[in-house]
Amino acid sequence: MNKDVKAIVFDLGGVLLDLDFQKTFHAMSEVLQMEFSPENISDETNNLLAEYEKGKVRTETLIWHLQRLNKEVIVPEPSAMIMAWNAMLVGFKQSKLDILKQLKMDYRLYLLSNTNELHLKRIDQILLEQYHIQDFEGAFFDKAYYSHLIGMRKPDSEIYHFVTQDIGISPEKILFIDDNVANISAAEQYGWQTILYDVNTDLADNLQHRLKFL
Repeated sequence: MNKDVKAIVFDLGGVLLDLDFQKTFHAMSEVLQMEFSPENISDETNNLLAEYEKGKVRTETLIWHLQRLNKEVIVPEPSAMIMAWNAMLVGFKQSKLDILKQLKMDYRLYLLSNTNELHLKRIDQILLEQYHIQDFEGAFFDKAYYSHLIGMRKPDSEIYHFVTQDIGISPEKILFIDDNVANISAAEQYGWQTILYDVNTDLADNLQHRLKFL
């Protein structure tokens, strides 16, 4: 156990949950019969997506907007849009769940994720289907902070302040693991310890280097 760390805050997508953004870009392109990619998403759509992650836009509003991105085709069914939106959510590796179980014996564990209502619902389904887990947060974490439920998202500084105050541990005793450079930089500015996770590396190796927990 590393005595300099009292709490570990995990990002979800990209760290614990495997993602494949190309699957959603491909599925959305097929449903909308147009190219759907980061390069051709308008500022209006990007702003709507950011607000959706803060819980400030209803799911029905988001789907209505996405359905009408291509005005030259028949409006796709909401169910088709939802399947395409969720296509990026690949699943969880057992090895990562095992790491959480081991760390939970010595550290307070938290989840801090930019996510949304549709994704969280699908993630719960994946966990139930893959591992028969009905309460992911209760099984592995002291608490989960989901952007759409707390009205804040990374890398805005307010979210790090909020989580630190809610956890009740000084910032320098918090270790944060995320795969996004901007999120890591913002956490470091607030005083958190960090690990910038490369999705092509082993999570256990990253943690072992810092915590010596194995």
